[in-house]
Amino acid sequence: MKIQKPIFIVGAGRSGSTVFNKLFAEHPQVAWLSILANKFPQKPQINGLLMSAIDYPLLGTILKRKFSTGEFYTFWEHYCKGFSSPFRDLRKDDLTIKKSKRIRNSLSHTLVKKRSRMLIKITD
Repeated sequence: MKIQKPIFIVGAGRSGSTVFNKLFAEHPQVAWLSILANKFPQKPQINGLLMSAIDYPLLGTILKRKFSTGEFYTFWEHYCKGFSSPFRDLRKDDLTIKKSKRIRNSLSHTLVKKRSRMLIKITD
């Protein structure tokens, strides 16, 4: 699926963005990165399977508790080396077209038919 109108939550640490992110992730049309995307950044389809599975009534409750949303910098590092600990402030030109395509392609595998809006949280 193509990523359209992604939702970004950006904030400073200790600003309440985690609570806001978790509430937003409860929306039935929102997909998000889980610990699975962090453990297997090269296989975003695994996170996509989770997005499909959380819509089953009993199973979804258990899965959402175990695999909650978050920032998961290992995922971002896989696609953009230095993202989590840059030596200077990042700028627009730090994201090359090649990196952008890789990220979009990866995140598109997280989307499923019902959960077609991508939710991304980045702080600090």
